[in-house]
Amino acid sequence: MLSTIPGALCRPPGLVGLAVATALLVLATACGGGGPSAPGDDDPDPPPPGPSPSLVWPLSGATGPDADSVHAPFGPRALPTAYDFHAGIDLPASTGTRVNAVLPGVVVDVRTWNGTSTGAGNAVLLAHTGGVHTSYLHLNTIAVKVGDILAAKDLVGTVGSTGATYSHLHLGAFKDLPGTQADERYARNPLEILPFTPPSGIQAEFGESAVVVDLPLQRMNVRTVVLLGDGKEARVDYYQVLLRGSVDRDEHVQNGLHLDAGRPSRGRFDLTVRPVTPEFVPGRIVLLDFLGDTVFQALR
Repeated sequence: MLSTIPGALCRPPGLVGLAVATALLVLATACGGGGPSAPGDDDPDPPPPGPSPSLVWPLSGATGPDADSVHAPFGPRALPTAYDFHAGIDLPASTGTRVNAVLPGVVVDVRTWNGTSTGAGNAVLLAHTGGVHTSYLHLNTIAVKVGDILAAKDLVGTVGSTGATYSHLHLGAFKDLPGTQADERYARNPLEILPFTPPSGIQAEFGESAVVVDLPLQRMNVRTVVLLGDGKEARVDYYQVLLRGSVDRDEHVQNGLHLDAGRPSRGRFDLTVRPVTPEFVPGRIVLLDFLGDTVFQALR
């Protein structure tokens, strides 16, 4: 069940329950590593001294809910010229903005951009307790090396646009990676880790053969979309979509439903859900979160 923290903070226990457990990683391994690499002259100033947090948002370093602005949420999204399934969240920021470790962990992979390819760009992967990893993509500079032990809020690098078209941080989260390299088949919504408030103001409009749901970018914790009507049911589990691999996950049709996403506007986007079978007339839509709890439902 969801843990409720003062300030309406929601921290589900799937990838989570990590605030205490991950802190033990640093205590258990402090004698075996040299800590993060020292920042250079061009790196951001370190945060002021104070109590060491166990969980922070990566850009602000804040522990409160919704602390960083989300430009692209986890799941279906519309690119300028295409549809794709996004395996993380994008946090826009100016080049050179400090990137903090979200949780205590160990650096297990560092990737350096080749200067031409699209994709992850300069990237860092951290391992945490409980089979959890976090990744930090499109960095301008990298301030760590493999083997470094980081506390939450320690410097990972700086925001950039390497491998991307604009300056932002792509934050990924993973569960039970089979190795020490990021594999988005095992990706999870980073909001399973980060503090956030439940989404509100969701609305749905039923058409003749489709349902259009108006959703927020900032707190998008949907994992499963369920469509019902005339004794029929179809559902799409986002985590199952990811298991199909980087090519197949970008197909509109998943498990009998056609998904499409509208371009973001004013902090929101439209998700259009349509059954592939013509005789399936949608009469009810249900959105479920990471734990299977209902985020939103509506009837025709």
